[in-house]
Amino acid sequence: MTIVQLEIFFTVTETNNFTKAGEVIGLSQSAVSHAISSLESELGFKLFSRDYSGIKITKNGEKLKIYATKILKEVKQLNEEILKINNGESEKMRIGFLNHTINNFFLNKLKQFKQNNPVIDVEIWEGSHEEIVNWIVAETIDLGFVYLPLHNTMLDVSILKRDNYCLVLPHEHPLREETEPTIEKLISEPIILLQEGENDPINSFFSQFNNNVHTRFTVNNISSIINMVSAGIGVGIIPEIMVPNTDIVYTRPFHQNVHRTIGLATKASNSNPTAVTKLREIITN
Repeated sequence: MTIVQLEIFFTVTETNNFTKAGEVIGLSQSAVSHAISSLESELGFKLFSRDYSGIKITKNGEKLKIYATKILKEVKQLNEEILKINNGESEKMRIGFLNHTINNFFLNKLKQFKQNNPVIDVEIWEGSHEEIVNWIVAETIDLGFVYLPLHNTMLDVSILKRDNYCLVLPHEHPLREETEPTIEKLISEPIILLQEGENDPINSFFSQFNNNVHTRFTVNNISSIINMVSAGIGVGIIPEIMVPNTDIVYTRPFHQNVHRTIGLATKASNSNPTAVTKLREIITN
């Protein structure tokens, strides 16, 4: 017994006519009749009674129809799922965002992807650079944003954008009027930095000045920096991509030589699902 035989059998039960069934499934009347006869021979009982008035399903045929209907429904669902898998539509996309970086640049890309692929579920993970790298390697997430350079042969990385640093100042702060505040003018300021882990470009930059710049505060939350600056506790230095949409503080470029490069990474050994490839193309273009 084959799926094709069941499809023919089911169609005949719905049309009560070999010729009409053939028209529905694209077969000749003789092909339909032969398929039913072969199926009856294989099963060992009649599915239809035939007389001068036409055909009529038998009691055994009615019993078989119950199971045939269930099987054909499952086959249809299976074929739909296979098509979704091939199109990447059944994937749950797991994306790793660097802490505090879910901003308009990335959200617009994600919005475009969702508009083109509305049936794909997206799961967002937020973490540090080190966490995202580990998640990709462990295949906990499908792709993620990372800082470059990244010396990890297990990852396939694309360069996305340069992320400069910004000064975060109270509105009435005198440095607001400076074209490019010098380090000498920052030395006397209480500086609030974001805790960024290894290879922090701010600490590397300040190390050139023989530790004359004293960081008074290091925090791990952007909103805390904004609130502390707004309260007049100090001036903040944060990556541009993390600058929130707020008017309680004033932001301006920091130093042109202080920046990070953001990339998009997937596991190099993976044959990525179609959905992952589609999203990567949208983000990198």
